[in-house]
Amino acid sequence: MKAFLKLSFVLLVALSLAGVSYAQVPSGTKAVAGGPVVNVEAKEEGPKVTRAVGEVTAVDPDGGTLRVRTKDKELLLSPGSKAARRSLQTLKAGDAVTVSYFEKEGYLVAPSIEKPGRRTKLTTDAKKKSKSEPK
Repeated sequence: MKAFLKLSFVLLVALSLAGVSYAQVPSGTKAVAGGPVVNVEAKEEGPKVTRAVGEVTAVDPDGGTLRVRTKDKELLLSPGSKAARRSLQTLKAGDAVTVSYFEKEGYLVAPSIEKPGRRTKLTTDAKKKSKSEPK
């Protein structure tokens, strides 16, 4: 008899709590099983990054600006990272560059400024030669 009462009580508690788990999700949100409720409308996308290849027309490392002429326009860029700011020190007018940039508050910000050919991969022959040479 005691076992029957315990079992009945456990079932009663379990069924009463099961109704709470099926609460209605507010509109404009998405419930993920086992996870938090995510607001679908407030999702923001990051800035649209554009790549351009061109020629440096002017560089001001102290002021932190770079002018690059592409096929169809001239860009006035500000470096968006420490690496991009350091790369301004090595650039001069006439250098070919590849820049990644996005617009932020009316300014063009360049998180990446690269000279073509700076990143070179070793060929298999060059790797073999470097391994065979004594240090």
